[in-house]
Amino acid sequence: MTALASWCGIDSHGVSSLYVVADSLISWTDGQKSFEQKVFFDSDSPQILGYCGDRHWGLTLANKLLTYARKLDEPSTFCATCFKWLREQRIPQTKSLSFDLEFLHCKRFPGKNFKVFVHKITKETGEIISREVALPEKSDKVEFLGKGRNVLFDFYFKWASSSDADTSRAVFGAFYDFLASHAEPSCGGPPQLLGLFREGMGKPHGVWFNGERFFLHKRVPYESNFENFEWRDATFQRVKATDGTLEDKAQVQPIPKFKSEYRGFGKIQNG
Repeated sequence: MTALASWCGIDSHGVSSLYVVADSLISWTDGQKSFEQKVFFDSDSPQILGYCGDRHWGLTLANKLLTYARKLDEPSTFCATCFKWLREQRIPQTKSLSFDLEFLHCKRFPGKNFKVFVHKITKETGEIISREVALPEKSDKVEFLGKGRNVLFDFYFKWASSSDADTSRAVFGAFYDFLASHAEPSCGGPPQLLGLFREGMGKPHGVWFNGERFFLHKRVPYESNFENFEWRDATFQRVKATDGTLEDKAQVQPIPKFKSEYRGFGKIQNG
C-alpha cells in the first residue's frame, strides 16, 4: 500500500511551491517486498502526481494522465475534464481493481496559479470522483492519502505543535519520521520527493534516508553522479549529494525539541 502527502510553501507573494511525497514499498501476495516508483512528473508541463492504492492501474495511468492534462489550462473545468477522461478508461467495467485508486495531482496554471486535485476510483462501486483540494493560507499540509494516512497524522500533529509548525520541513519531517518508525507495516522504504515551483517544470529531489542516498525509489551508489539534483535530509535541509553535509549558503534547520531521538544520517550539520 502507500502513504502519500502534499504540502505547499507560501511566502509574501502567495504560493511559492507544492510538494508531493510517497513511500516506496510494494508488498506482493507471495510475501516478497520491493521498492517501486509512486510519484511522477511531466517534463513538458508544470505538473506532478502521485498515486496510492491499486498498483497495476496506478502505474498504467499515471503518465497517461499527466500527458492528457498537459493541454488543460483552465482550472475551473479541470476536474470535470479529468473525470471524463478517467471514465473513458472504463476501469470499473473491467472489474480489475484490487484496491481503491487515488491520484494526488498538482498543477501550476497560467499566472502562477497553483492547484491540487484528487482523482479517485472506488473498487467496490466503480465510482469516480475528481475534486479540488483547498490550499492553506500559510505553509502547511494540503492532503494526506493512502493506508498510512491515519498513522501519518499522528506524526504530523507532533510537528504541527512544535516550533516548526507552518513550515515545509514540518510536513516532510513528519513523513520522514513516519517511514523511519515502521509504525505502518504496509508503508516503508525511502520517501520519494517531487517539487513544483513558480518557474519551470516539476523536479525530483534526492533524499538521504537512514544513512543512504535515494533518488525516488532507487538507492544511489556513491560512485554515481547525481549532483545536478537538489538533495534533502530529515529536517528538509538542502544538503550535498556527495556526503549529506549542508549545502553552501543553505539555511540550517533546527531539530524540534519534542524529538528525544534524532535519526540522522551522513554528516548532517545542525546548529
